[in-house]
Amino acid sequence: MEEHVTELARLENLEMGKPVPLAEQFIAGGVAGWRQGLERVGTYPFAADVTVPGESGRTVVERRPLGVVGHHPMELHDHLDPREPAPSSGGR
Repeated sequence: MEEHVTELARLENLEMGKPVPLAEQFIAGGVAGWRQGLERVGTYPFAADVTVPGESGRTVVERRPLGVVGHHPMELHDHLDPREPAPSSGGR
């Protein structure tokens, strides 16, 4: 994508009238978010101990990949903390 930023920006300009310099900024932001997601996924804690101090027993949250999924980079970065719920697709 980085090699085609200007071309993609011109297409956005033709499609919806967005000024080319602004489209280039949006595309660069999307690429940066995608890169950040790729960097962070390598250290994502798929298992986390979320036991409440002072309670008996132990609580571990395990997340397992279900297969290929799509995400918007702007949504992923807010949900990398294993103590927080992941975003719902509304399907279940």
